[in-house]
Amino acid sequence: MKKAKMLVIFVVPLLMLLFFNILLAGQAASSVHAKVKEAVAEPELYGSSVISDVDALADPITGLAISHSTPVDLNEPVFFTATVTGGTEPIFYSWNFGDGSGAVLPDPLMNNLISHTYTVTGNYTIVLTAANFGTPRIMTASMVLTVEDLPEPPPPNVSFTYSKPITVNQPVIFTATVMTGTPPIFYRWNFGDGTEISPTPPTAVTISHIYTSEGFYTVALSATNFSTELLGAAIDEVEVRPVSAPPGEKKIFIPLLLKDLSSPQAADLACTYVVDTVTGANGEVLITVQIKNEGQSEADGFWVDAYFNPVKPPSENNLGPWKDACGGNSSCSTGIAWGIRNAPLAPGGSRNLVSIPDDEDPYGFDPDYTIWTGRLPTPLTSMYVYVDSINNQDGKNDGAVSESNEGNNLCEQVDTLEPAREQQIQHRRSDSTLPAR
Repeated sequence: MKKAKMLVIFVVPLLMLLFFNILLAGQAASSVHAKVKEAVAEPELYGSSVISDVDALADPITGLAISHSTPVDLNEPVFFTATVTGGTEPIFYSWNFGDGSGAVLPDPLMNNLISHTYTVTGNYTIVLTAANFGTPRIMTASMVLTVEDLPEPPPPNVSFTYSKPITVNQPVIFTATVMTGTPPIFYRWNFGDGTEISPTPPTAVTISHIYTSEGFYTVALSATNFSTELLGAAIDEVEVRPVSAPPGEKKIFIPLLLKDLSSPQAADLACTYVVDTVTGANGEVLITVQIKNEGQSEADGFWVDAYFNPVKPPSENNLGPWKDACGGNSSCSTGIAWGIRNAPLAPGGSRNLVSIPDDEDPYGFDPDYTIWTGRLPTPLTSMYVYVDSINNQDGKNDGAVSESNEGNNLCEQVDTLEPAREQQIQHRRSDSTLPAR
């Protein structure tokens, strides 16, 4: 009896994968019906007695249904969820989004969540197929989805900006902006560190605040006037960093504390970035990242990632691709990846990377590892850019480039960039120097 149970545990998943692939091949050759239906697989596909044993133990799938995120907008990802009311696991899923993309499999097959982006407006019939070892083994569900090119949302009535960078025990200037509203307008600030205050006078659009500890803080602004309704509110997360050491100390002492003295000639990667609105492009932006090598050796074979709304921001002790930063594997819907390979960045050099595919611009992103429509996600609660964001296979948690200072790889957003000092790409290295994502 124990041997039979072990056989079921290890052999059944393999047989199920084979069955599901045969199922998909059969589906591709048959027409799709836009309603829930059931079908019994042909008996000759299952010659094993193991399948018969599992059939007796497995409950068939019931209540298969599809739900999706809203709004459904052109060129924006739509998130679909498959749900069942019953059925013995594992349950495998396959999707057809009705736009000619064919059968789409989630990763892994048991994942009931998936996203898809439509590039043409219209009505699409979504067909979901689910299978397990119950009898009947297959169930499908469908729905019609309408995709529209929705107008851009109006800008918020209340917003604010602040001086950068923000460092411990240094004053930060916050500036409020109200698009519409009859004066006088009164402002109320909450800086996320226990301080909630109005400026003096309360109609002043600027206010100064000092943070005494490093970390991330949620800043909230509300604006009112003599009307009975709130004019609006704005929320943003700010990062407070420790005070930087003087340049002389940074270059002489910090590398000696962090790195082996036998490798004093290491590279040192740092970066800044800007976000510029593209004129007349209906809300599109251009992100330009300037990577710099402040060390004494050239750097090559590393990734630069842009993260949007991550659950845990990238850091020296939290490296990884942008896709996995929103709570799980492939959990983020938007992100950018630039691969630096065959193009060493010399000591003292800098290079500008842009949010354009690399088949259109040699300094563009890698489209195989990027999901980017040209627009920032809505809502945008946080954005980070990190240079040398993926570890290689050397067993060290230091990215792909061993640097004299691993603590300055988080890029700082600035208003303008300095001219790049090394913008010519040299093809010298093999692709093998780039870490796998």
